[in-house]
Amino acid sequence: MRQYFSKYGDVCDVVAMRDKTGNKSRGFGFVVFKEAESVDRCQAERPHQLLGKIVDTKRAMPKEESLNPDIHCNSKRIFIGGIRRFFTENDLKDYFSNFGEIVDCTIKRDNVSGQSRGFAFITFTDRDIVDKVILSKPHSIKHCVVDVKKALSPEELRQLDENHTSSNNNNSSSGTEYDGENQRIYKHNQEPGIDFID
Repeated sequence: MRQYFSKYGDVCDVVAMRDKTGNKSRGFGFVVFKEAESVDRCQAERPHQLLGKIVDTKRAMPKEESLNPDIHCNSKRIFIGGIRRFFTENDLKDYFSNFGEIVDCTIKRDNVSGQSRGFAFITFTDRDIVDKVILSKPHSIKHCVVDVKKALSPEELRQLDENHTSSNNNNSSSGTEYDGENQRIYKHNQEPGIDFID
């Protein structure tokens, strides 16, 4: 893995997670890059293929964020709360377009008065942009701090609740670690049990 990912930049560490016996791959691991730009380059060239297998790469979230089960969901849409009434869609687009291409931006408004209800949704072209937005919190627009989360459909929320309950029962380690000086990406193999060889 180190040889493969080093083409995107200096690799500080590579960890392939194994079970308690150390014999069986748990199907995921971590790559730590020296520079954040290396993660951007790596994500720009998805999907990746290692040993003939396609692997899915994701940006690792800070430890405090990883405790939120929705943080690991694949979503191209964000929820923005706490926006002021004078905010326009263009204000939001001007700010969030710095992270990537926007497909849609909608401020939710009252059906009668037309006034902002204080929240909005933005859809991007890629889920990786959403992860980058989450990693860049807090967000301040026109000197106002706004709350940003991944936006999930009702069905995705129901599935998330089921998965979260199951993972708690099974003591699953879906959380990831983050080192403030280095940038990590989280790799989850689409075929669990495939060894990642350093």
